[in-house]
Amino acid sequence: MRKQNFALCLAGMLLIPGTLLLTLPTAQALYRADDAKEYKIERTFKKGEKDRYNIVLKFNGSNPTLGGDFKLTMDMILRETVKEVKDGVAEYESEFEQALANLGGGEQDLSSQFPQATFKADKSGRMWNVKVKGGDALLQGGGGGNEQLISVVRAMFYPAKAVKIGDTWDVLVTNPDTKDKEGKEITQAKGKATVIGTEKIAGFDGLKIKVTSDITLDPKEKMPLKFEGDGILDSVSGKILIVKGSMDGTLPQIGKSTADVSISLMKEDPKIDVRDKKKDK
Repeated sequence: MRKQNFALCLAGMLLIPGTLLLTLPTAQALYRADDAKEYKIERTFKKGEKDRYNIVLKFNGSNPTLGGDFKLTMDMILRETVKEVKDGVAEYESEFEQALANLGGGEQDLSSQFPQATFKADKSGRMWNVKVKGGDALLQGGGGGNEQLISVVRAMFYPAKAVKIGDTWDVLVTNPDTKDKEGKEITQAKGKATVIGTEKIAGFDGLKIKVTSDITLDPKEKMPLKFEGDGILDSVSGKILIVKGSMDGTLPQIGKSTADVSISLMKEDPKIDVRDKKKDK
């Protein structure tokens, strides 16, 4: 029971009702486009659109409740559905179809204990107004919970203006749901992002971006996370296709740990899976 609760707690701290860090297939070809070409990346939405993401998280850390060091792997499938679109803002529903946790060699299926979520998202990739229902109480968010981390990671990859290969910009993510005493949105991430190339993957023309950033989920708790990773965004829809990254720092209720995270876009209609090792010609 203790291990199951701990696995749930870990999942809740780093999971996403919406978005993503993914595995970059090593067999796929990275190619250089015309460096002078500009890309304006904005997320667009269609009512009824459904996306599925395969998410694999590998944690390494230390927790006294487990007697010291621990290793946890989680293999999940997240489904997102756009329920409504108005003035460029999408209203989403998300649900985990699969959530397998392996802690100390023993695998558990936690999918029935994960809550459903609703949230809003805009062209900049920001998510807000996240609400959860059902599932285990340990997975229902709160300060420093899964919904905050998802929102921050998603937004870090979106440039605020048109960019070319080689361009660098300052990453600044604020939380529209929380404000300081002066009425300003609280900063959750600061860092640097660089366009490092283009990649054609599973029929998408992708833009590859590298991000290095500090993430603060709850300023009051002073628990910064160091994030570094690469992501590929669809240059047409602005959809995040792949992110591969790592985090190092102190997580609320967990303590000091590191996490390797991979997320891969999957679709059933038409059949798309960016995990496919075949190169696009």
